[in-house]
Amino acid sequence: MKTFIFHPSGAAMMYLEFPGTGRPLLMIHGLSCASSFEYPHVALSTALRGRHTILLDLPGYGYSDRPADFGYSTSDSADVVARFVRERGFETVDLYGHSMGGSVAIEVADVLGSLVHALVISEANLEAGGGAGSRMVAETVGGEEAYVATGHAKIIGMFEAEKRHQLVATVRATCPRAAFRSAKSLVDGVSPSWRSRLLKHSARKTSIFGDKSLPDPDYESLRLEGINVPVVSNASHDMGWENPDDHEVADILRRPVLAHFSQQRTLAGGPHGPGNEVRPRVLFQTAESDEERIDIAVQTLALKVARAMSIEVDEVEKDQPLHVFGVDSLGAVELRNWMKNEFAAQVPVFEITGGKTIEVIGELICKASEIKRVDGG
Repeated sequence: MKTFIFHPSGAAMMYLEFPGTGRPLLMIHGLSCASSFEYPHVALSTALRGRHTILLDLPGYGYSDRPADFGYSTSDSADVVARFVRERGFETVDLYGHSMGGSVAIEVADVLGSLVHALVISEANLEAGGGAGSRMVAETVGGEEAYVATGHAKIIGMFEAEKRHQLVATVRATCPRAAFRSAKSLVDGVSPSWRSRLLKHSARKTSIFGDKSLPDPDYESLRLEGINVPVVSNASHDMGWENPDDHEVADILRRPVLAHFSQQRTLAGGPHGPGNEVRPRVLFQTAESDEERIDIAVQTLALKVARAMSIEVDEVEKDQPLHVFGVDSLGAVELRNWMKNEFAAQVPVFEITGGKTIEVIGELICKASEIKRVDGG
């Protein structure tokens, strides 16, 4: 695991980092949970494999340090995450937060502004009042000290009796003081509310629900606000570790990337300069050899992937298949249509999704294209 110092004492937030391409995806867990426990299988799923993904254990949770004088409110945690993003020098990020982590992610996005490209939450706290779990903690008779002394152990015992083994493990790995202060902050809420901050943010927004959690008033209200509200099948609130082999959460997290495949179909920085770009079709038609046509097709496809993932085109490894960059069957259909429109090339979807590299697909475009070479003069 890696460390990020967040406290004057030298206390560290711990995190797992899976190197890869694309915008970094930061995953933030809920109350009394830990991303290092809940999300490795999501990060390593086929849908996200090869994506730069970071699993954060918030201060006081999982493997992270737990200084007694830290606040542990959602705002305190959001401040740490925002500082982490800035100190890492990320130009843009995607955020995912579950439950309390969704509230933290919303506050992080509010602080970082346009640096956050996609904001994905799952059953997040959007208003003051908390959920059943946070209220149970925050309303402990005797307050924080009573919860630290006996309340935390009682909750572990309750989950043991219910045979909810994952929650037993993560609550045991949670600092009791952190759990109480976090829960109280969820009950107290913030101003402006998490909901209002979510609605005003310019990021691509998604709010995930488990089908066993429905009906949920937030599902309908967010849908009416134009926010994408996918539903994970056979899952309730703890969707991160329910049905781990289905990888529906990972599939949903990939979709904000795919949404960018409708791009302006031009090569940036062409010979006519910015703002007056040359269509790849023109370059393709006037190329002097098949090798040059292949290179134009490969570079254009790489540029399209780079734009979709908000990365530099040089970061797109052309000897990698497209699924590494998050292209699934739906994205492949859109790419097939784009190849037909731009290069008059009929490339079957199975060739795009079948593990062929970007370089090989460039060759397929060249072979399939009905565009004849002409003298560029």
